[in-house]
Amino acid sequence: MYITTDFTLRSFDDYFRYDFPRLTGFTMRLGASTQEAEDVAQQAMLDVFRLLTSLPTEQREIMAWTIDGYEPSEIAELTGRAAATVRSHLRHARKKLAQAIAQRNDEPTRKEDDDG
Repeated sequence: MYITTDFTLRSFDDYFRYDFPRLTGFTMRLGASTQEAEDVAQQAMLDVFRLLTSLPTEQREIMAWTIDGYEPSEIAELTGRAAATVRSHLRHARKKLAQAIAQRNDEPTRKEDDDG
């Protein structure tokens, strides 16, 4: 997946162009028509973009690195942060995203342990 930490319109455009065909194809393999798959992929990608842009800058940056496949120890080394700080930002970002998704779906969130 291609997501940059600045989340500019340009970076979203690149992300969309890279992943849209893959997500559309995946959805079609699950049985959707071409039009249905394109509609689902477009909405899903827009939802992800909105959710990620709602995060504070540091959490968004760590989540972007994570989405791109980096482990917390690698992110720490590449960004000059302590590994514990990276893990903390990632934990808080995941919690905030889970809460936002649950709120949107009007579902209770899974209880997260804050010291984990």
